[in-house]
Amino acid sequence: MTDFSIIIATNNYPDQLKTLLESLADAKARYEGRTEVIIVDDSDPSNKGLIHDAAIKFGCRIQYYKGSVPHKKNKGAEMAAYNTMIFLDADVAVRTDLFSYYDEFFNKGEKAVAGPVVFSGKDTFLWKSVAALPYMKRYSRPLFLNELVWATTANFAITKKAFIEAGFFNESIGPTGEDDVLGINLNNIGIQIKSAPEAIVYKNREKWLGYSDVKKRIKDYTKTEIPLIVKNPQFQMSKGLNRNLMYLLMFLFSGIAALIFFNPFMLFVGLGYYLLENTIIAFLIRHKSEFIKTSFFEQLLTEHFMHVIDRTYIFECIKQKRFNLISKRLVYYDTQSYSSFKYGRMISVVQFVLISLACLALIAIVILGYIL
Repeated sequence: MTDFSIIIATNNYPDQLKTLLESLADAKARYEGRTEVIIVDDSDPSNKGLIHDAAIKFGCRIQYYKGSVPHKKNKGAEMAAYNTMIFLDADVAVRTDLFSYYDEFFNKGEKAVAGPVVFSGKDTFLWKSVAALPYMKRYSRPLFLNELVWATTANFAITKKAFIEAGFFNESIGPTGEDDVLGINLNNIGIQIKSAPEAIVYKNREKWLGYSDVKKRIKDYTKTEIPLIVKNPQFQMSKGLNRNLMYLLMFLFSGIAALIFFNPFMLFVGLGYYLLENTIIAFLIRHKSEFIKTSFFEQLLTEHFMHVIDRTYIFECIKQKRFNLISKRLVYYDTQSYSSFKYGRMISVVQFVLISLACLALIAIVILGYIL
């Protein structure tokens, strides 16, 4: 049987860690192979003792190490006693048969395997909007795809040899993105990540229930796209006309018209276009999508988060002087794609029609300004 080193990077949240360790204890009791749990922690002083007590109680090895998440994961990998490692987020709980499902794959000679991450907890209005973001599909992809180019390491198993060959987790990519770089590196050396659809872990939604927390998280994710595209252009895709660039142009033209004709009401052309376009798209997705199940207002909030992602990407391109990438996106972070939505072309047509109407409205305003 496969022997596993389970690696957990922690930073506060001792109660969530305790839940994970309790579930791991049950899983270890049902598995005949050898296992160890390694915790790499840099919690605040107020939580450090609680993390330590939980580690000791459940027989874990613990290392205190100040650094980013990829730094801590790499430190845990260096400490691993066994040749196969499982990386888990500290806020998940595992199934009792997790190790058996992973063991099946490594007994077949696989080198990297990803399991699904299913969210649990409060089902709030905000969460439903977040769950509809295309980005969130990364957590459930192992349920639907047999092989992955990259996968979240919230629930990820890999042989130590493959991990070393792939260059460990990238420690300089940014606040996030180490998962993506590892997957790309594995792909580049000919190692495909297999999906283990039954090796499910359950992730707590607590960190996704605050608006500011969600906004910061998705902005951090988006900032890693540009360096990933620069280093791996084979994974980029053209996005064509950018919705947020359209909004900026509309507001710009409206503002210029308002200044020329000393008429502040012209500013409402840009605002009106923004509201009308998002309302129509939210309505279409709500009533036509086979996959996204949100209410109309929940989908409006989803559209808002997608615009946050889009604007963050545009500003990062400008900040890094990567203007040629503004119309590109990393395939994995396809934040605006409605590829799973069979009415995607309809949305494109709606956007084109709305832009045409908005331009006609601006022309009419200019003509009226001259006449009046």
